Formats: sequence, structure tokens, C-alpha cells
Amino acid sequence: QGEGSYIWNDYNVDSIQQVNEFEIAPFGDLGNYERFVVFNNEFIRTAKTEVRQLIDIRPSKFIGPDNKNAQWLKLLFWRSRYYLLKKTSGSDNRFSDSFNFSLDDIDIVSFSNNIDHTLFINQGSPIFNGELGFRNNQNRLVLISGFEGRQRSSKFAKGRYNIKKKVDISLEGEQGNRKSVAENYEAKNFDISFYEITPELIVRLNKSLRWSLAYSYSKQSNLTGPEIGTTRDFGGELTWRRLQKSNLNARMNFVINEFDGDRGSPVELEMLQGLTTGNNWVWSINYTQRIKKSIDASVSYNGRKSGINRTVHTFSAQMKILF
Repeated sequence: QGEGSYIWNDYNVDSIQQVNEFEIAPFGDLGNYERFVVFNNEFIRTAKTEVRQLIDIRPSKFIGPDNKNAQWLKLLFWRSRYYLLKKTSGSDNRFSDSFNFSLDDIDIVSFSNNIDHTLFINQGSPIFNGELGFRNNQNRLVLISGFEGRQRSSKFAKGRYNIKKKVDISLEGEQGNRKSVAENYEAKNFDISFYEITPELIVRLNKSLRWSLAYSYSKQSNLTGPEIGTTRDFGGELTWRRLQKSNLNARMNFVINEFDGDRGSPVELEMLQGLTTGNNWVWSINYTQRIKKSIDASVSYNGRKSGINRTVHTFSAQMKILF
């Protein structure tokens, strides 16, 4: 119980475990199954393409004090990250194929692509700062049962303002899509459009203690089906830190979910993230103590209560040695 990474959802209610009925567990205690890749003695030739890129543009480095009209550009900082890992099959791979980044390539064996472009505004300022950005994460893997793929792309904006010496307010918004494709499992093909907005109040009581209150509202809609979901999340967090000695974090969230669509489907699991329709309580406490210079001990407690389901409590402890 709770020692795997996957859960089994009997979608067709036939009590027979099938490959397309296993999903990644939204909570650790639910994972009762593990997925293993079984190799055989048949090998295929593949060509590997890997691209890494990091570009930082900081106007303050090349704009002098004499350029009065461009001083505002010193408030900006641009960071662009790109990563691609692609493997293709076939004996006639050409060098030019390395620059074909399309998923329509029928020779793709595996594909992973991460893009992150962020514009930082007034970075590091104790008064005000903000971010504007775009992210896209895409993965595809070809198995004996057909190809499976996931994609998450979004545009986001963040802003923080210090209204008093020890009080900050922040606002974050995100809009995008989450896609899933499975060649032979129709139920796992969906394209969820979503947007989310999160205001937050942060109070620093002293150098070691702070608390925050946040409210998040999100709306989701499956563009390839009738499913619609709405989530309201009220959250509070308390953090206490002693520099290089100990760290305590406590968090509680009250989540109200609304869902209209096919119950017990992969789309419902994706939209509700393992919780249920109606009222949900989720809480956690994490404590880390530095025992010696290179040894940390941590204890974690997680709990949740979803609708009429029983309350779940999970405890864990670990020791970490730093080299």
C-alpha cells in the first residue's frame, strides 16, 4: 500500500487490469503499482539529437548612465532556456534530420522538449518586481502498445508589491493547455484549456517566521469532450526557519471542486488532481533539522479529507547526507 507510483482505475468495470487503466498516482499513498520496462533481445538503430540553450540578456550591462532615454531598460532581464532530446529510428538517418523538431516525424522513438522564456521586471527589488513568460513541456514515447505523449504549454504573469515593511501582496495568473495523446487508448486523448489566478498576502513577522494566505481560482475545459471543471482553493502557510539549523513548514488548503462530465475518466483525474467533487481538505507539516554539518534529518506528515471518503494520514522520515 502506497509503495508504488501508479494507481489502477477500472475504467470499463471488468475487474481486469489493462495497460491503459494505470495512471500516475496523484498522492504518494495511493500508488500501489509500479511500471517496469521489459527489454528483449531485439534492438533497433537510433540517431540521437540533443540541444541545450541558455541565453541571458541584461540591458543594465551595456546601457550607460548618459543614455537617459533607455534607463528604464535597466529594470528588465530576459532569460531563455531550451532543451531538446530526440531519438529516431531508421537506417537512412541524415544529418539534416537532426534539425527536424516536428512530432509528425514517423521515425520518432522518444521525444522530450522543454522551453522556458521569462522576462523579469525589477528583479531583486524589495519594493516591486514582476515576471512575464511562456513555458512549454512536451514528451512522447513509442511503446509496443503505441505512442503516448503529454504536453503542457502556458503563458504566465506574476507581480509582487511591498505595501508595508513586513507585508507583501502578490498576484499570479496563468493560461494554457494540457494535452494527452495515446495512439490506441481513445479515453486518454484530451486537450484541456485552463486559466488560473492566485492573489496572495505574505506577512513576515520576523527574520525567522512568516505566514501567508492565498486564494486560487481555476477554470478548465476539455476542448475534445464535454468535461468542465472549476476549482476554488483557499490556502494558508506558516514557515519558520533558523539559518542552517532547522526549518518548519505547515500548510493547509480547503479546496472546492466542481466537475461536469464523464465520472471516473482520465479527464476527471487530470482536472481534479486526485481529489473529489465537493469539499476537500489537504494539509501537511514538514520539519528538517541539521544534526551535523553534513547530515540532515527530516520528518513529514501529510493528510487529506475528500468528501465522504475516510481521512488519510501519511508519515515519512528520511536522513540525508551531504557530500
